[in-house]
Amino acid sequence: MFGRSRVALMVALLALGGPVAGAVADPGHSVQRPFALNMDALVSVAPVQRCPGELTLELVLNGTATHLGRFGAIGTHCTLPTLAIEAVPLHSGVATFTAADGSTLAVTYEGWQDTPVSGVASVTFTIEIVSGTGRFADAAGSWTGTGTLDLATFTGGAEARGWIRY
Repeated sequence: MFGRSRVALMVALLALGGPVAGAVADPGHSVQRPFALNMDALVSVAPVQRCPGELTLELVLNGTATHLGRFGAIGTHCTLPTLAIEAVPLHSGVATFTAADGSTLAVTYEGWQDTPVSGVASVTFTIEIVSGTGRFADAAGSWTGTGTLDLATFTGGAEARGWIRY
């Protein structure tokens, strides 16, 4: 009789949408996971300047990242037109990362570019995930990174570490 009662209770709880001991509703979903990426960048002056009195730069990024695989990304951010001669902020950044399976992550970012030395500037940045599609539909996360920008060729590279939840 005890066995039937327990089974009946479990069935009743399932029918009502309640928890059942030992049941796993969504294994692995919404778990904060370590994240790392390495990327190359091609930087250009954006065709549409969205920051009055400043310079809008466009980035085309390619690389590899945990949870994304090989990815491509396109983004823009605002900075000062004096970036070739002095340290400048990088702000109002927006980008979309497209993972190997086509899922996307929409992010915002900001950072800092140090004064260039021999035409190369070091950069630091923080990225926040704001939304996603596909398997990243409910994604959240935060990454910090460092990189360099060659101001003669407007190419660079960067790496970032942090976490992602999806």
